[in-house]
Amino acid sequence: MAKKKDKESDRYYIEAGIDLARRVIFLDDDVDNLQMGWFFRAVQIMELQDPEGEITFIINSFGGEVYSGLSLVDLLLATSCPITTVCAGSAMSMGLILFLTGDTRIAYPSATFMAHEVADGTEGKVGEMKVDLKEAERVNEVLFDLLAARTKKTKKWWKTNASPKDFYFDTKKAKTLGVTCE
Repeated sequence: MAKKKDKESDRYYIEAGIDLARRVIFLDDDVDNLQMGWFFRAVQIMELQDPEGEITFIINSFGGEVYSGLSLVDLLLATSCPITTVCAGSAMSMGLILFLTGDTRIAYPSATFMAHEVADGTEGKVGEMKVDLKEAERVNEVLFDLLAARTKKTKKWWKTNASPKDFYFDTKKAKTLGVTCE
């Protein structure tokens, strides 16, 4: 009975994009609270099992919800495990920020990256929208600080190139920007 439960548990992790045995996490969807919750718990389990063992995080994502993504960013940057991130397809928006958490960062030849300002669907009364705008500006600063800290370019450079439009770039450009480490 216990073996069946273990296999069932493993199936759920695999369906969530987690292979605990090989220490691999697959992000092949949008960044959201549910997915980041699974990943958060998986990283903690992997770190408990082997604090020095490598975790590979394979990313193919157009991005998603910023607060959920930032919770995983904080955990990945704080973990004792070496993190390798691999861009297999795209690492856009929050996908790019998650990609930058890798100690080693690798991109496939056809990978596409994209950075941009925070997107916010503010609505409501003017006062509420002002509060939301102030928070979006704060989070925007957090993201541009991360881009500057984890690449070869300054915060000012990222703000100039990724505001107010989307900034797309390929693997070759990623290397010159210091997005990849290869």
